[in-house]
Amino acid sequence: MTEHTSYFRVAGHVFGMAVPAGVSPDDTLFGNYLPFATTKPAGPPLFVLERVDTLPPAEGEVILRDTPILPDMPHTLVRKNGAGWWIDMAPSAQMPCVLRMFVPEGFRRAHYAVRPGSDVWAKFALDNALMLLFALASAASDTLEIHASSVMLHGRGYAFLGPSGTGKSTHSHLWLSHLPDAELLNDDNPVLRTAPDGVTYIYGTPWSGKTRCYRDVSVPLGAVVLLAQAPRNAIQRLGPVEAYASLFSAISGLKMREPMASDLHRTMERVVLQVPFYRLECLPDISAAALCAATVMDGLN
Repeated sequence: MTEHTSYFRVAGHVFGMAVPAGVSPDDTLFGNYLPFATTKPAGPPLFVLERVDTLPPAEGEVILRDTPILPDMPHTLVRKNGAGWWIDMAPSAQMPCVLRMFVPEGFRRAHYAVRPGSDVWAKFALDNALMLLFALASAASDTLEIHASSVMLHGRGYAFLGPSGTGKSTHSHLWLSHLPDAELLNDDNPVLRTAPDGVTYIYGTPWSGKTRCYRDVSVPLGAVVLLAQAPRNAIQRLGPVEAYASLFSAISGLKMREPMASDLHRTMERVVLQVPFYRLECLPDISAAALCAATVMDGLN
């Protein structure tokens, strides 16, 4: 089938989506990628993801079984063999796989197929395939894709970490209501990248969970805050070990598989040594946002 490739830039990395002729990136399926559209790069892209009609059965060692915490959360299964990586995705633990992706070593040209009769899940499949592939392919380039909600204020970015249901989005929106100059950067999957001068930047991405916030912007990362529900509001700065552990739990990628693990750990170390981390025990109220904002701002001085 004739196809054309559209290119997108996220956190400075350009990747391509090969789509059938007649499908443009301004269709509903690709709407969240439009702010990131760019021209074909002079050099090779980070990767190109192409949809195909079918893929053979997945074979190999199971190296990741991402079982969701809640029944309605996505489920991912990753297998590895000599040819590359096989990734199966389902919208929930109760549903069969709706997408299979094959990624050869090097992550440069990947293919995915949607289960027959599952086109209603094509948007879900595309977003999740691209999000995971981006994490895998960019890990060697000082890049971390994280599960967090993030805001911008006075030229800095702030990322809120915590398990699903902790209140990350709630806390971000408390900042927006309490601090007039605060803006939402991304509500689910921002990206961190350390520059050659050691500064860590936080980037908007096309992946923002249920919140439609797809912003092609970046700012230096001011602080990372680990949230915990509590009957009171209290905040403390974390030491390097605690900070490292909180960041490790939030990043995407194959964290236990070499050489990717070494790449991720190297970048995490740079972030932890350069950016302050905090733990905020909090209620879902304005006072928590005020305490958090005042503390992290003071830490920058």
